[in-house]
Amino acid sequence: MKSILRNYIVDAFLLILLGIFMLLKPNHAMDFVIRVAGAVHIIMGAAKTILFIRDQEERSVFVLMLGVLQIVLGIVLLANPALFAGIYTMAWGIIIAYGAVVSLAELVRVRKYDVSLFTPAIVLSLVTLVLAIVVILHPGIVAKYITQLIGISVIVEGVSLLLALTRYKRRDNYVSM
Repeated sequence: MKSILRNYIVDAFLLILLGIFMLLKPNHAMDFVIRVAGAVHIIMGAAKTILFIRDQEERSVFVLMLGVLQIVLGIVLLANPALFAGIYTMAWGIIIAYGAVVSLAELVRVRKYDVSLFTPAIVLSLVTLVLAIVVILHPGIVAKYITQLIGISVIVEGVSLLLALTRYKRRDNYVSM
């Protein structure tokens, strides 16, 4: 039981350190995560390619193509992680902008049915659209702040795990007395 508790304590401190790293060095943290994803894609692609070569039953052109594509994607991610971070963030901006435009169109269409909620809803949709445009125009900056927010969340998770463990430890000591 003590080894499990010790592992959770180590996990909590690692989460806190990771969160601090993400908070203080968001660009490096994002590059690291994207590079790890690139390495994983290369390994998975190599495994699929080897499976295609070795296993007669898995000798499908689809498996080979998928393996090669994963290797290429992994190399691209390793070579230029900043490009992927920008593209990923920009894609989310486009999705959010589309949702805001659809929401605005729907609000204009149904405004005659419920006027009381029309103004707050239209303001929120417009704010969402403006923020989405900012994300599309400045994906690198937005990605940095998102990484920092995730870092804060990871720190909170680590601290809450430590607090839960101290409560558990106190309760365990109280019970064993």
